[in-house]
Amino acid sequence: MAIRANRYLAAIAPPEIGQGSDAAVLYAACRLVRGFGLAPSDAEMLLWEWAGGRPGWTREWIAEKVAHAEQYGTEPVGALR
Repeated sequence: MAIRANRYLAAIAPPEIGQGSDAAVLYAACRLVRGFGLAPSDAEMLLWEWAGGRPGWTREWIAEKVAHAEQYGTEPVGALR
């Protein structure tokens, strides 16, 4: 699943600070942990590779988005498998 999830991230535009990046990262996190059914640690790694390294962003911030996706996401788990 990680390969398909990585392809999904590669096909969408990376988030841009000041242009809805918070919502974009949360949405992507929901797709990974719920839609693709990835483990949180795998989702965090892929999200960091896709969106990390921007000023002010940390791995903890990415982990928070993944935790929120797990807790509040509504997409059925495994729907994109």
